[in-house]
Amino acid sequence: LDFGLIQANSEGMSAESNPWQRYIDKAGGDEFLNGLRQSIARILPTGDMTIDMVAQDLGISKRTMQRRLSERQTNFKELVQDLRSQLALHFLTDNKMGITSIAFVLGYSDSSSFSNAFKSWYGCAPSKYKLAPIHR
Repeated sequence: LDFGLIQANSEGMSAESNPWQRYIDKAGGDEFLNGLRQSIARILPTGDMTIDMVAQDLGISKRTMQRRLSERQTNFKELVQDLRSQLALHFLTDNKMGITSIAFVLGYSDSSSFSNAFKSWYGCAPSKYKLAPIHR
């Protein structure tokens, strides 16, 4: 990708200029969720992220991670989809990346999978959202 990948833990960057950090900061003071979101953001662009990889990155078992998420009334899939949907909006309004590049950065194997997910989140294709005058 020609577009510089945004780092999950960019020192000196404000939350406004770093969409990864905005996502991570959503957890407020919850250290577990902050660490989990950071791990997801770090591994997601590899396109090969699994719950086991994230648990290993955090140094805990998959079952411990699932239990802690359950205590917070959420699950791994919800957190990943939340990150993907928020970053998709950011990247589509930024106009620095094409839809295929956005799909890969968000961990999708192809733009079709990303488009289907985007439609389920927002009710329209990413290309339509990108072209909408209100989002430019």
